[in-house]
Amino acid sequence: MTNSFKMTEKPPNILFLVIDSLRADRIFGENRTAKTPTIDRLRENGTYFSQVISTSDVTGTCMGCFFSGVYPFESGINQTKVDSNLFTLIDIFKKNGYKMCGSGPNFKFFQNLTNFLDDSFYYDYQQWREKDTIFGKCGDEVINHFKSIQNNEPWFYYLHLMDIHGVGKLIKIPPEFDNKEFGKTRYDRMISCIDVWLNNLFKHVDLNNTIIILTADHGEYISSTDNLVEMPTIYKILRKMKKVIPILEPIGKIVFRILYKINMILKMYILSKRFDSKEMKNFLMRANTDELFDDAIRIPLVFSGYKIKSSKIITDLVRQVDVLPTILDILQIKYSNKIEGRSLIPILNGNKTEEIPVYIETGTAMHGSTGNTIGIRTSKYKYLRNRFDSKKDICLFNLVNDRLENENIADKKFEIVNKLEQNLNEILKKEIKIEKSNFTDEDKIIQDELKRLGYL
Repeated sequence: MTNSFKMTEKPPNILFLVIDSLRADRIFGENRTAKTPTIDRLRENGTYFSQVISTSDVTGTCMGCFFSGVYPFESGINQTKVDSNLFTLIDIFKKNGYKMCGSGPNFKFFQNLTNFLDDSFYYDYQQWREKDTIFGKCGDEVINHFKSIQNNEPWFYYLHLMDIHGVGKLIKIPPEFDNKEFGKTRYDRMISCIDVWLNNLFKHVDLNNTIIILTADHGEYISSTDNLVEMPTIYKILRKMKKVIPILEPIGKIVFRILYKINMILKMYILSKRFDSKEMKNFLMRANTDELFDDAIRIPLVFSGYKIKSSKIITDLVRQVDVLPTILDILQIKYSNKIEGRSLIPILNGNKTEEIPVYIETGTAMHGSTGNTIGIRTSKYKYLRNRFDSKKDICLFNLVNDRLENENIADKKFEIVNKLEQNLNEILKKEIKIEKSNFTDEDKIIQDELKRLGYL
């Protein structure tokens, strides 16, 4: 990739594609079992970053980093507070003549996340997941919307796919994909399904004049025991009762949450008798937990299309805040906005650069709250501690010798802990004080939506 774009040329379009909860190791590397010829082709015709770490394990925080270029403690953006007025890319791209378009699920949370769009389409999340699947009416509507904006060049199109988010709970996998030929787990099979749909989408993309960026907001904990997180039969019964006796809906929701939690506790207890601590990590529920293993934060990143070098794999450590300045550097767009990230162009051109540790934090879907765990990740170590007490819940993992993060060596490596704590404090110097806001009706809507997504 070279930053050779000239402003006298026709500006390229940008397709920013986010596959929610997509782990890097499921589309590249020895652990993959999904069939992804479309993504493989995209990667082979572009540049793949193999060590990208998301800032958090929740969507709002991560997308805020992508679109603002700064960390959440600088912007104030998190899972329950999404202010798109703080998104740097809006001001920059609109000033440079871009039509801002996109598609995502029909949740208030996503509408707040994307209210900067000039032309948007919000697909019916429940119909997509529970009835149609990605190949149904909603999937067709997304492609039709994408086709409809093609004459508005140059365009920036943000597409957020939710098909593998909470894959074991409510998802309906097309029967032709629901077998081991397409992946070891339901998660992997759904990736295979998405890959076929993407091939249909990419038929409407001119790669000679479009930059495709494929990535994820965060990763996911994937259980090989799929029935651990399947929707309990009681929920199906309650949904039917809701249609017959609507007044029972509030009671049904309470009953479901209670029964679901009891069901999960019992299953986790049974599983703990069958699996060791290493395997039990696969059953963690991301978000609202103090854990922050790489399963939940290591994500893929592919740049492909317009003037992107092909068959290039970058192993340097990359942050989500680096993506926006890289796009702007490719386009040679100058900007005065404050951006924490740095362009990856020097790395792509083969230049040696100093590694910058990645700030990471757990998220929460509770209004006005922040996750309990913060830390930094380097290419060699991951350091975690309590957000509110630097002496509490300290963890240090050697990622070179212990890739699965099984052994906390904090008590054995005081000098490394102290050094990484200093690094963390340097990063946090830019932290702003975020005032807690009152709980509004809109906040209640968003909180209810986050519950439906499995965050609460």
